[in-house]
Amino acid sequence: TARIEDLILELKTKFTIVGRGDYQTELESLAAKLQVNERVEFVGFQNRKQLSELYSHATVIVMPSIWPESFGKVGIEAMSVGRPVIATNIGGTSDWLSDGVNGFFIEPNDDSKLAEKITALFSDAALLERFSAKAEETAQNFNIHHHVDVLLELFEKIASRQSQYL
Repeated sequence: TARIEDLILELKTKFTIVGRGDYQTELESLAAKLQVNERVEFVGFQNRKQLSELYSHATVIVMPSIWPESFGKVGIEAMSVGRPVIATNIGGTSDWLSDGVNGFFIEPNDDSKLAEKITALFSDAALLERFSAKAEETAQNFNIHHHVDVLLELFEKIASRQSQYL
């Protein structure tokens, strides 16, 4: 945790923690203990519109899950506005996150590596810009229009095969 405290103080930026969970009280106490609570904001549950606003003002999105998420749509939502993601490599995140391309993978509970990756993106404008562009490009593969196009193509293939047998 000392590394995270150093990072928060060094970057002179605000960290926004979204959502509710079993660890919120513990994290709020930790922020106060580390004397970084003026730079760490806990906003709780956010609706779709509020999330969109938070994504648009963020520089990087961090998803440090410790259990497998089936897909982790937060990452795609953030990428849709060009935000790179740092996430744990568990569950379905590998379906959309490419390490070193549109974000970074970290191992669960590896706060030193998390701090290293956040620092890398904040300290290298070219890397941040490249990851942001790739993030937005990746998200296009998961929008509703792309999904419908893929389904229509699949239906057309099925229909053409069935017409061979009629």
